[in-house]
Amino acid sequence: MLVAFTMPLSVKLNSYCFILSGLIFLFDKQIILKLKTVFSNKLAVLFFVFYLLYVFSFFMSSNKTEGASILERRAALIAIPLLLLSNNYWKEYFNKILFSFVLGVFVAIIFCIIVAIKNFNGDYSSFFYHKLMLPLLFNAVYMSAYVFISIVLIVHYYKPIRVFYKQLLLVSLLLFLLLLNSKLFITLCFVYFIFILFKNTSRLKKVIAIVSALMVFFLSVIFIKPINQRFKTELQTNFNVINQQTFSYDTPLSGISLRLLLWKQSTELLTKNNSWLLGLYTGDFQDALNKRYKEINLFTGDQISGGTGYIGYGPHNQFVEIAISLGITGLMFFIYFLFYQIRLALFYGNVVLLQILVTFCLFFMSESVLSVSKGVIAFAFFSILLQAQNFNEKHSH
Repeated sequence: MLVAFTMPLSVKLNSYCFILSGLIFLFDKQIILKLKTVFSNKLAVLFFVFYLLYVFSFFMSSNKTEGASILERRAALIAIPLLLLSNNYWKEYFNKILFSFVLGVFVAIIFCIIVAIKNFNGDYSSFFYHKLMLPLLFNAVYMSAYVFISIVLIVHYYKPIRVFYKQLLLVSLLLFLLLLNSKLFITLCFVYFIFILFKNTSRLKKVIAIVSALMVFFLSVIFIKPINQRFKTELQTNFNVINQQTFSYDTPLSGISLRLLLWKQSTELLTKNNSWLLGLYTGDFQDALNKRYKEINLFTGDQISGGTGYIGYGPHNQFVEIAISLGITGLMFFIYFLFYQIRLALFYGNVVLLQILVTFCLFFMSESVLSVSKGVIAFAFFSILLQAQNFNEKHSH
């Protein structure tokens, strides 16, 4: 419950909770039996193998410091299966664990809103996007993912609570999502919300609900300036910029065109270095990208602001990042890894898990989610937690 609650609040505090859980696991007298239980589960084995691919790539890397940092951030791929699949006692607290996560999301965003109100100086942008989450130093896009997951959990796991309180929770989460201003999750949430209403309401209520949801969505995009500006920028994307060979500090790049450019540079590096099979290795691919950014004169910061520009920017796509760091070998394994989880969710009819896995797959298309702790922990935690409800320890699929 502490791991779930602190996930949206603080990476450091969340890490301490993991360490505490790990110590409890290590000092358990039945640790050998528990390890056998974990390794008898195919999903756990796939998590471990995925991590070992990074370990192998680390030893092939020249930059061991960067490689070690990446291994540390991905340690949850091993830690979470060990903690959740080694016993069943937590299952009686399943709903409380999920609610702890939702509560953590509420506490995090309410805290940031209070800070924004306290420091308000007439600039309403402090209530939106990254500026809103600045007090917690938390990426707004990842918090948007957490909010969307919370909405899915509230819709499916809290049917016994009174309708009024459930609706209040959902409305609050939807408002949070608008403030966080992630284009992907605003769009995804309203599509999901309309789908749920379409599936579960009578014809008249269905029409009213769909029209209302669409009105809220489009009115927000049109009239709330910070949201409007972000969508407008994407609609005005100049795709010709992707074919440029060199750039200047003021080259206009939208979120879409920047990502397409980063993906292009990544694939060209793989071709140039004949590294499609094993990639450029875990510790070295970012150095290669940084060098490439300098070669094409992509903005790398200035002395006046002290910024570093695009230096340090990964591919912003999980599939591309795995290809450039682990090669086609790692990418094919990762695709199988995701396919296996989706197949399990379909086999057991686990609608919530399926929705969350699809959400992560879409998220993987625009962000290197597993490159940061807040992404890899959430992916591993919900994948294992929701799958563990279905596991029969006598066999695995």
